[in-house]
Amino acid sequence: MITRKEYQSNKKKQHLDDEFITRSQSNEDMPNQEEISRNNTISEDDKIKKLARKLNWAIVLLVLLIIVVYLILIYVNP
Repeated sequence: MITRKEYQSNKKKQHLDDEFITRSQSNEDMPNQEEISRNNTISEDDKIKKLARKLNWAIVLLVLLIIVVYLILIYVNP
């Protein structure tokens, strides 16, 4: 038979052990500064590539619109 004091002390010890385990696991799961900076660099590179792609499409669209306008002006005013 276990006494109430023993039960409560065991419960406290178990709680402290669980807390220690979760803290140590969370420290292992956290990425270090090098990984964080590498991930930020990758995302910045991806952002630059997306922006460049959008800019290229905008340029192509503007060139096509200019050509369409010139064709309209040529055929409307003979």
